[in-house]
Amino acid sequence: MNTSQLTRVKLSRKALGGFTNVHGPLGTGKTYLCGELGRLIIIANLVNAYLLVVLASNKLTDTLIVCFHGIVLYLAIPGQYVTRAHSTSTKANIARKEGNKLRKKLTNTRP
Repeated sequence: MNTSQLTRVKLSRKALGGFTNVHGPLGTGKTYLCGELGRLIIIANLVNAYLLVVLASNKLTDTLIVCFHGIVLYLAIPGQYVTRAHSTSTKANIARKEGNKLRKKLTNTRP
């Protein structure tokens, strides 16, 4: 993370009521920052911690959900899960992205 993003992470930890609003122009790292903030919350395994992600497009939302889902699977912490309200086509897109990631990993590990 760059210094601006690190500053935002520190400020979000002090956020009144636990709410953080991330906004800005294209290409400034908003999606990456949200992913890092979510990762910190997931890793902290906070009791009754919820992440509500609202983005301008399904593509961005899917990117974050796949990121969070991967973290939850990797950590295998009981009781943690990711839920996304979406359409059937979005569910297929998420499954396709996860399948492509797995396929790349398997392809890269061949001797």
